[in-house]
Amino acid sequence: MILEVLVAAGVVADVATGFYDARTTVTGIKKGVGVEGNALITAIFGDKPSFLSLTIYNLGITAGFVGIEYVANHYLIYALMGGAIGALFADAGKHITGAKNWQWLMKGGNPRPKQSVIQKFIGLLSWNED
Repeated sequence: MILEVLVAAGVVADVATGFYDARTTVTGIKKGVGVEGNALITAIFGDKPSFLSLTIYNLGITAGFVGIEYVANHYLIYALMGGAIGALFADAGKHITGAKNWQWLMKGGNPRPKQSVIQKFIGLLSWNED
């Protein structure tokens, strides 16, 4: 029962923040303050993706995490279950960080310095509250 609640909460958090991030990204691109910085998204959709393409990408990532959790639940691999649930919440946090970065750019902030993959994922150096 608790597992299902955690999965549902993770999916809701990931999908809601994914919509928020996609909307903010498209708004920032339309205002001309930047282009999409995710290398995988730009390889698939170009550096100015639409809201629909970002949403499809985000939902695909969410579905992948849910699929991993489903398989782990079926075979009772508890560490993988927890990892998949944690990944849903981590992805939601990453969406919040991305949206905040776009908001910061739209307020006139400078583009971010080069970050490592780990810094980008967990959101270190993500935005300034000037």
